Amino acid sequence: MSQGKTLILNWEKTLKIESSGFSILSVLTDMLNETQTRISHHNLSPSLAKEFHHPIFKSLSLERLTSKDHFQETPTSINMCIDGGFSPVFNIRFAEKFSFLSDKNIFHSQLILNELLQNATDHSGSERYYLYAEIKHDQLYLGVLDSGIGIPSKMSQKYNQPNDETYIEHSFKEGVSTRRLRTGGYGLYHTFGIVKNYEGNLVVLSHNGGIRRYFAQRKVVRLKLKNTLKGTWCFLNIKVGES
Repeated sequence: MSQGKTLILNWEKTLKIESSGFSILSVLTDMLNETQTRISHHNLSPSLAKEFHHPIFKSLSLERLTSKDHFQETPTSINMCIDGGFSPVFNIRFAEKFSFLSDKNIFHSQLILNELLQNATDHSGSERYYLYAEIKHDQLYLGVLDSGIGIPSKMSQKYNQPNDETYIEHSFKEGVSTRRLRTGGYGLYHTFGIVKNYEGNLVVLSHNGGIRRYFAQRKVVRLKLKNTLKGTWCFLNIKVGES
């Protein structure tokens, strides 16, 4: 997205927008506003635009949106935007909406969301944070996205790694932190451990790299992104009822 340019979104192959996609659209709308980039929708079906009431479908030139504009709740999902610093509001709504989950599922999910949001507010420098939770079949999907400095840029201030993928992978280790005066380095480490115990999946994208961990298959995929990503996007899923 560049000043005075137009971003083209081609929806030709899109049949449905998941909660993770809704959060990505929320990040995009705020970036569009910051850079004064116009948007053009190609092959957008009326049914898709109607089903998902996201502001990105309503205008070619987006005004500054409030956090409430980014809110969406369906019978199986929550999407929320949080302004400023750390806030427990998403975790509270999560516990209310998904109260049918086991105490262990709720505790672990809230811990993940808490750690990821705290990490983002402490280190990213982003003005906003985008969270989602969704239940599909026997899987619980969670995510926290920001448009801040990004893990590799922040980590490079203290550590030396060969590329963005290894910076992200290094951030999963216990005690790895960019803090100078007090201990830290447990946000992504705890998230990594919980998802691993559930044999779930974890995806972290930041700057020019990404890591996909498929714990059930013991598989790691290191990604080089085609375009630079401003911020850090964390996506994960775990099986409901297991630990």
